[in-house]
Amino acid sequence: MDLFLNGYSINLRSVENLLRMCKKRGIKEVEITGGEPLLTPRTYDLIKLAKKKGFRIILNTNDYFIAQFGPRIVRK
Repeated sequence: MDLFLNGYSINLRSVENLLRMCKKRGIKEVEITGGEPLLTPRTYDLIKLAKKKGFRIILNTNDYFIAQFGPRIVRK
């Protein structure tokens, strides 16, 4: 399963390793931006993984899909 970061494809295991390194360096937040990040199905996987690792999530969205997808994000 791949995510796209800055136009590059990266698998979820690599993202998990990156989050682990960030945590060791004292980083506490993950900011997710886009285009519109809610259009990318893997955004939810990233949110779930980052929350599981204890990160605070900042989601930069234009709010167009927030009514539709907001509850799904909060549950994860």
